[in-house]
Amino acid sequence: MRFGSILILVLALAGRSGSAQTRNDLPGSLESVLDKEYPGWSFPSSDPHFVDRLKGTGMFPNLVFGDYNQDGQRDYAVRIEYRQQPSRTGAIIAFVSEGADFVPHIIRSYVVTGPRDLSYSAYLQAQAKGSRDYDYESEREFVFGNDAFMEVFDGKGAVSYIFEDGKFRNVITGD
Repeated sequence: MRFGSILILVLALAGRSGSAQTRNDLPGSLESVLDKEYPGWSFPSSDPHFVDRLKGTGMFPNLVFGDYNQDGQRDYAVRIEYRQQPSRTGAIIAFVSEGADFVPHIIRSYVVTGPRDLSYSAYLQAQAKGSRDYDYESEREFVFGNDAFMEVFDGKGAVSYIFEDGKFRNVITGD
């Protein structure tokens, strides 16, 4: 009987899709920071098409990770929504490791205009060090010198966020 119960539990957990993103997917210290600074925060709803697209990567539409500052430790980027009177506000925040702590970097904030606004069809995507992309402003291809992440809009437009000299810079990598 015990084996059967364990098997059912394993099968239930294995069926959990990438869209079953919870606070448990974040380190506890980051969850505490978000709870304190953004009371009532949550991961926003995402278009199921983009959730399915990311399933095989182990990433979520609103949570990615990499080693942005090249210190050998995992850094995180999140896309959240929280209540800010009188409307709901969204933010993209990167947490860069610094020793045993994380330093938050607010990448951008936005107002949520409705349940299916532009943020619904946006998602975060990890960019590995050494991968290539195209910079639409300088009109040239480039190679990521370190892990980075991008915000993709409707699978078309994209902005990559690259950590350099202690801060993030943005590069338009989708048009």
